Amino acid sequence: MYASLPGSYDYLISNPPFHAGLKTFYAATETFIEEAPAHLNADGQLIIVANSFLRYPPLIEESLGNCDVTAKNNKFSIYTAQK
Repeated sequence: MYASLPGSYDYLISNPPFHAGLKTFYAATETFIEEAPAHLNADGQLIIVANSFLRYPPLIEESLGNCDVTAKNNKFSIYTAQK
């Protein structure tokens, strides 16, 4: 997923896809989150906008050790994690 992105970054920001047709599909987002630490500078941040019902916080916490819900409504959440 990061193959064409050389170097590391202060921010990785995404509104990742979560479905393929009618099925919920997490593989792309799981890869994005799992590989994020290797592509973030020290103190870099991962920011994800996603449907609130999706279970991204545990994936983010596993990868970066923390996950804050920066904003949330009945449809969407913004998750932030710092390296």
